[in-house]
Amino acid sequence: MRKAHREHVTKIRDVGFLPEGEIHSRSEGSTPYEMGHDDKKYPFEKIFFAADISSSMRKSDLPKITELLEDSDSAVRYWGALGLLMQEKAGVKNGHSKLIDALNDKSLYVRVIAAEALGKYGSKEDIARAVVTLGKTVDPIKNGCFPSMLAMNAIDHLDDKSKSLIPVIQSMPRTPTEVDKRFQGYVGRLVETTLKELGAPSKNQPKSKKKKDRKKK
Repeated sequence: MRKAHREHVTKIRDVGFLPEGEIHSRSEGSTPYEMGHDDKKYPFEKIFFAADISSSMRKSDLPKITELLEDSDSAVRYWGALGLLMQEKAGVKNGHSKLIDALNDKSLYVRVIAAEALGKYGSKEDIARAVVTLGKTVDPIKNGCFPSMLAMNAIDHLDDKSKSLIPVIQSMPRTPTEVDKRFQGYVGRLVETTLKELGAPSKNQPKSKKKKDRKKK
């Protein structure tokens, strides 16, 4: 079954091993299908390897999973952070220093997963660093809707540890006109869900600062 699955995803070069936002960014100017068949834009073999080993849940694989955070490809680093997160305390213990470094990764997706891992299974100092990172990433206007949504999910998963970010989330536009129209509604729904999960009131906001400014003119 495992072999058959590998053969299938390799044949079609499944782009589902990328964070959703990277599917769009890597295929800019073309299509996800074309990007998926371009080894420069989507080095499938090494990304699939990263996803496979990171999902193994074997403690013996933790050193190799940690090494993924040094790769030049952001999707490989993403899977490295995710693999450590999935192995909880053992993963964070084994990859602690690399996860700390990953809070400043060029990829926002890597930063968010590293922050979630440290926030859930790290020390008080780790939690504080994680919350700061998530607070900087959650703004959909500054960082785009996909990193923002991933950050909100992480904030939700940290429960009480992330309650200091409630005012930040409450102030976010529910329909940020600065992001792609196809995805504007996602942000607002996730804002409301996240606030509800954190036990905080909604405090509805205008659609976006940009739109509010236009009305004043």
